[in-house]
Amino acid sequence: MSNKITNARIAELQRLMDRKDELRTTIQEKQDAMQRIVDTMNEEAQTLTSSSAKAVMAARGKVSSTLSYQDEVDSYEIAIARLEELYAEVEAELKGLQELMEPQDST
Repeated sequence: MSNKITNARIAELQRLMDRKDELRTTIQEKQDAMQRIVDTMNEEAQTLTSSSAKAVMAARGKVSSTLSYQDEVDSYEIAIARLEELYAEVEAELKGLQELMEPQDST
């Protein structure tokens, strides 16, 4: 019985460690994507591009998008913040599980 509990805890520990790694990778990917957007367009270029695109769309009678590069960056920041919250939750859960396993390791 005790062996099954230990094996279950080890499996849970591994699952949490894997989840933590996945979250860290996803956070890094989102940060990199956000940085590419920021690096690609400085504010002056964003304004020029946005104005040109809006002028073309208006001439064609089409509705233009109001999504700006800053909106994209903001959406990445929100997504990253949420992922970092999940990461912290997984870290706390992982720490708690590791603390539960420590007494068993010393016996």
